[in-house]
Amino acid sequence: MASTLPETLNVSRFFNRKEFSNTVEIIVNETKFVCSGVIIAQQSPVFEKLFGGGASFVLLEDFFFPGAEIVVEECLMLLYGGNVMVTIKNVESLTRFSIFYEVKFMYDLAFGWVKQNISPQNVYTLFDIANLPEVR
Repeated sequence: MASTLPETLNVSRFFNRKEFSNTVEIIVNETKFVCSGVIIAQQSPVFEKLFGGGASFVLLEDFFFPGAEIVVEECLMLLYGGNVMVTIKNVESLTRFSIFYEVKFMYDLAFGWVKQNISPQNVYTLFDIANLPEVR
């Protein structure tokens, strides 16, 4: 299942706000992702609060594990309107990111995949997702 941004992407409300830095950094482990603060803030109320408050970078402490850079890169691709294939390997990380940073369309995408792909073979893996404290 691939995704695109919600159809109503309205970033104009951010452009004239002086507190928004157009260029921000998302830092995970040793990797820095340079992003548009306007686009990221449009997709996430959490990022809107961070970057609307004048922050120019954010350290994603919740994603400090080997390979976290790949997860965050996929999430950022979705925030920018790119396509990411949801799989059994990335559905938990997409779900975590969507919950922590309040990205509703990403949450809907991840759980839509779960609903379509639950099977006797992968139910235990998917059950781990349901045990995330944020989902309960």
